[in-house]
Amino acid sequence: MVILSYEFALGFVLFFLLYWACYRWVKIQNYLLLIAGLLFLLTWQWQFVASIGFVWLVSQLSIIAFGKFNNKKIVLWVSISLLLLHLCFFKYANFGIAQLNDTLLQDNNLNPLDIVMPLGISFYTFQAISYVVDVYKNKITPLPSAILLGFLSFVPTITAGPIFRASDAKSQWLLTTSESSHQKPTRKVLLPYLAITLIIFAMFKKIVLAGWLETLWVSPVFANPMQFNGLEVLTAIYAYSLQLFFDFSGYTDLAIAVALLLGFRLPENFNMPYLATDIQDFWARWHMTLSTWIRDYVYIPLGGNRGSFWRVQFNLMMAFVLSGIWHGAGWNFLIWGAIHGVALVFLNVMKRLGWRGKLTQACKPLAIFLTFHYVAFGWVFFHSTTLEQATDVLSALLNYKNMVFSLSVVPTLWLMSLSWLLYPLLINSRQNLSNMLAKLPFWTLPILLALYVLVIFSLAPEGLPNFIYANF
Repeated sequence: MVILSYEFALGFVLFFLLYWACYRWVKIQNYLLLIAGLLFLLTWQWQFVASIGFVWLVSQLSIIAFGKFNNKKIVLWVSISLLLLHLCFFKYANFGIAQLNDTLLQDNNLNPLDIVMPLGISFYTFQAISYVVDVYKNKITPLPSAILLGFLSFVPTITAGPIFRASDAKSQWLLTTSESSHQKPTRKVLLPYLAITLIIFAMFKKIVLAGWLETLWVSPVFANPMQFNGLEVLTAIYAYSLQLFFDFSGYTDLAIAVALLLGFRLPENFNMPYLATDIQDFWARWHMTLSTWIRDYVYIPLGGNRGSFWRVQFNLMMAFVLSGIWHGAGWNFLIWGAIHGVALVFLNVMKRLGWRGKLTQACKPLAIFLTFHYVAFGWVFFHSTTLEQATDVLSALLNYKNMVFSLSVVPTLWLMSLSWLLYPLLINSRQNLSNMLAKLPFWTLPILLALYVLVIFSLAPEGLPNFIYANF
C-alpha cells in the first residue's frame, strides 16, 4: 500500500476513528499503532515484517545483554555489527555479486540472490542503532519490548523517515502523569490545522510539482541525454534537483502531518536547503535528521573534531563517503558522497587559511547560486544507476551543435528562476495557511480537503511513482 493513495487515505480514516475512540487508554493506542505498522508492512510483503522483527530482536537482546555482561562494549559492537550486516545483506549482496562476477570468468558467474530490499530498512535500522547506542551511554532507559517494536514500525516514519530517535520518541510513547495530577495521561491531536496544511502542501509538492517534473523533464532526458541539447540537459538537471526536493520534503510534510493527527511530533527534515550559502550550510538544511545522525553515530565515533587537522578532514570525508554508500549500492553513490565530502574539506581548508566566508559576505546571492549548482552537479550521480549514465549526462551538457529545442526550455527556465526568487517569501506560508483554515467552520474542512484531493489527483501525470527516498 502506497502511503499517498486512496487506499491508505481510507485506511487511515478508519484507523483514526478507532484510535481516538480509545483516547482514554494510551496502552491500547500503542498496541493499535504497533498492529497498524505491522499490517502496513504486510500489505507489501510478509518478509518485511520478518526483517523489522530481526532488527527488533537484536535490539531487545542487546539491551538484556547489557545487564548480564560486564563488558558492555563487546555487546554494543556485536549488536551494531548484526544490524549493519542485516542492512548490508539486503542493500549490497547483489551489488557485491555483480562486482565479483566482473572479476571471474564467464562460466563461473554467480547468480544474483532472489531478494527484495525491505521497505524502510535503512530508517528503522538507523533508529535501532541510535537506540542501542543511547541505552549503552545511559542517555535513555530501555523501552518496553512492545513499545520498541511499535516505535520501529511507526507508519509515518517507516517508508522514508524522518529518522525518529528513541530519545525523542520515548516520552511521546510512554506518557506519564505528573505527581501533582491524579488523572490518567491521554494523547490529543496536535495542531490539526497545521496537519491539514502539511497534507495540502505534501500533495501539491509530490503529485503536481515532482510528478510533472519527472514526466516532462527527468525521465525523457536522463533516459537518453545524448538526444538533447546541452541547455535541455541542464534544465533536466535543475528539474531533478527540484523534483527530489519536492518529492522528499513532500513525504516529510505528510509524515509529520499523520504523526500530528496521531498525537506525535516528528522532527523537521528540511529548512529551505536551496538557499544554502555553502555545502556545510546545505547539510544543515537538507535531510537534517540524517545529517545529525551521521554526525552523532558516524563522524564523532570516527574521532570527530579530535586529533590533527588532517585527521579531522579524514573523519569528515569518511562520514560522507559512508553516507553516499548508505543511499545505494553503486559506485555512483560513493562518488556522490565523496563530492560532498570534498566540498566540506575544501571549506575547512579555506577556513584555516582565513578565506572562508568572504564570498558569502561579499555576495550572498552568488554564494547561493554556486552552492545550488554544485549540489545539482552531485545529483547527476545520485540519480544515475551506473557511472556510464552519469558521464553521458555530463557529456551531453557540452552538446550545443543543434540549438533546436524539443522541450520547452525557455518557459521552464523562466518559471524556475521566478520560483527561486520567490522561494524566500514562502517561509511563513505554512503558518499563514494554517491560520486561515482555523478561521473556517470545522465542518467545511473535510469537504474542502476531499475536493482538493480530487483536483490534485486529476492533475497527476499517469503512473505516479512512489516516493523516491522509499528506495533507500
